[in-house]
Amino acid sequence: MKHFVSLQIPIVVLVLAVFVAANHAQAQSQQRLTVGAVTTAQGVEVPADYVAGLQRLVIEDLGKLKKFEVVSQQGSADSTNGDLHLTWTITKFNAGSRAKRLFSTGFGRAAGVGATRMSVRVRLVNGSDSRALLDKEVERSQKGNSTLNPAASFAGSKSIIGIESKAIVKEIDSATKH
Repeated sequence: MKHFVSLQIPIVVLVLAVFVAANHAQAQSQQRLTVGAVTTAQGVEVPADYVAGLQRLVIEDLGKLKKFEVVSQQGSADSTNGDLHLTWTITKFNAGSRAKRLFSTGFGRAAGVGATRMSVRVRLVNGSDSRALLDKEVERSQKGNSTLNPAASFAGSKSIIGIESKAIVKEIDSATKH
């Protein structure tokens, strides 16, 4: 019995060492991504909860990729180090009409009658050489019967905020594939 207990300790130590090494390797492979605050283009009016919601959801969705060490930063991202830097500006926003979405049928619904639309200029820059990995206008619309209130559907992705967030993160993921 004494021999069995003495074997357990080295096995536990070995398992812990492998676990720590695997976590260290994953942390080393994650690139740092500094996320600047969402801005809005001149003349574009967007409800404050939409702006805050988009910022929060994109950071949350980027974290799910397990590809980046995501750092949120208020203000603009400084691109003088080796991090990746995300800057983004809401360039278009149209709240649409929930009533039209609710009561449109057939072709009207398919055509996006009353749809909420949002367009965001996304720029991802490599801080070490200032090279743009991504510079794209990401535009999405919310059709159908989903709620217009972003706070009511942050758990899902039915709001325009959730739809736009998924599209932005997909573009960032594609731009950083090695």
